Amino acid sequence: VEGFEEKVFDGAKKLLSNKMIDTVFFEVCPGNALAVGLDPWKPAKLLEGYGYKLFRLINGVPVEATIPDNKCVLDNFIAIK
Repeated sequence: VEGFEEKVFDGAKKLLSNKMIDTVFFEVCPGNALAVGLDPWKPAKLLEGYGYKLFRLINGVPVEATIPDNKCVLDNFIAIK
Protein backbone atom coordinates (compact mmCIF):
# COMPACT_ATOMS: atom_id res chain seq x y z
CA VAL A 1 0.00 0.00 0.00
CA GLU A 2 3.14 2.10 -0.26
CA GLY A 3 2.73 4.71 2.47
CA PHE A 4 -1.00 4.29 3.12
CA GLU A 5 -0.63 1.62 5.82
CA GLU A 6 -2.23 4.00 8.33
CA LYS A 7 -5.42 4.09 6.25
CA VAL A 8 -5.47 0.30 5.86
CA PHE A 9 -5.09 -0.22 9.62
CA ASP A 10 -7.77 2.40 10.30
CA GLY A 11 -10.08 0.40 8.00
CA ALA A 12 -9.25 -2.80 9.87
CA LYS A 13 -9.72 -1.37 13.37
CA LYS A 14 -12.61 -3.73 14.24
CA LEU A 15 -10.54 -6.75 13.27
CA LEU A 16 -7.47 -5.46 15.10
CA SER A 17 -9.30 -4.37 18.26
CA ASN A 18 -11.29 -7.63 18.42
CA LYS A 19 -8.03 -9.62 18.26
CA MET A 20 -9.03 -11.35 15.02
CA ILE A 21 -5.61 -10.83 13.41
CA ASP A 22 -2.62 -12.44 15.11
CA THR A 23 0.22 -11.28 12.87
CA VAL A 24 0.69 -8.27 10.59
CA PHE A 25 3.58 -7.85 8.16
CA PHE A 26 4.05 -4.25 7.05
CA GLU A 27 6.59 -1.85 5.66
CA VAL A 28 7.32 1.66 6.89
CA CYS A 29 7.66 3.71 3.72
CA PRO A 30 8.47 7.20 5.01
CA GLY A 31 8.88 8.98 1.68
CA ASN A 32 5.48 7.91 0.42
CA ALA A 33 3.68 8.55 3.71
CA LEU A 34 5.19 12.02 4.10
CA ALA A 35 4.37 12.88 0.49
CA VAL A 36 0.65 12.51 1.24
CA GLY A 37 0.80 14.17 4.67
CA LEU A 38 0.78 11.02 6.83
CA ASP A 39 3.00 10.13 9.79
CA PRO A 40 5.23 7.20 8.72
CA TRP A 41 5.21 5.78 12.26
CA LYS A 42 1.44 6.02 12.78
CA PRO A 43 0.80 2.43 11.56
CA ALA A 44 3.27 1.04 14.12
CA LYS A 45 1.78 3.25 16.85
CA LEU A 46 -1.73 2.05 15.98
CA LEU A 47 -0.68 -1.59 16.19
CA GLU A 48 1.07 -1.03 19.51
CA GLY A 49 -2.13 0.60 20.75
CA TYR A 50 -3.99 -2.61 19.89
CA GLY A 51 -1.51 -4.63 21.95
CA TYR A 52 0.86 -5.83 19.24
CA LYS A 53 4.60 -6.17 19.78
CA LEU A 54 6.80 -4.98 16.93
CA PHE A 55 9.70 -6.98 15.53
CA ARG A 56 12.24 -6.61 12.74
CA LEU A 57 13.75 -9.63 11.04
CA ILE A 58 17.53 -9.50 11.34
CA ASN A 59 19.29 -12.39 9.62
CA GLY A 60 16.01 -14.31 9.74
CA VAL A 61 15.60 -13.82 13.50
CA PRO A 62 12.79 -11.67 14.94
CA VAL A 63 14.22 -8.90 17.13
CA GLU A 64 11.92 -6.71 19.19
CA ALA A 65 11.72 -3.22 17.72
CA THR A 66 10.89 0.18 19.13
CA ILE A 67 9.52 3.22 17.36
CA PRO A 68 12.23 5.85 17.13
CA ASP A 69 11.19 9.41 17.86
CA ASN A 70 13.53 11.14 15.48
CA LYS A 71 14.42 8.98 12.49
CA CYS A 72 12.29 7.09 10.03
CA VAL A 73 13.76 4.90 7.33
CA LEU A 74 12.33 2.34 4.95
CA ASP A 75 11.99 -0.86 6.96
CA ASN A 76 9.89 -4.02 7.29
CA PHE A 77 8.14 -5.04 10.48
CA ILE A 78 6.20 -7.91 11.95
CA ALA A 79 3.54 -7.10 14.53
CA ILE A 80 2.53 -10.03 16.72
CA LYS A 81 -0.38 -10.15 19.17
